[in-house]
Amino acid sequence: MSTVQEIEKAIESLQEPDVKALASWFDEYRERLWDLRMEADARSGKLDFLIEEARSERAAGTLRRFL
Repeated sequence: MSTVQEIEKAIESLQEPDVKALASWFDEYRERLWDLRMEADARSGKLDFLIEEARSERAAGTLRRFL
């Protein structure tokens, strides 16, 4: 049995309050992973095209407000 299968089996045995707590923790964990990936991508220059795109749109007068 793989570790993932063991984790799934353990989760299935949890009571509802514990499932809710785990779900909340997992959501926060995934958000932290996303933030780390975005930070790494920004540092490496992978997102530079977004800055250039915004600058081009601003110069052309076509930049729209985000909110």
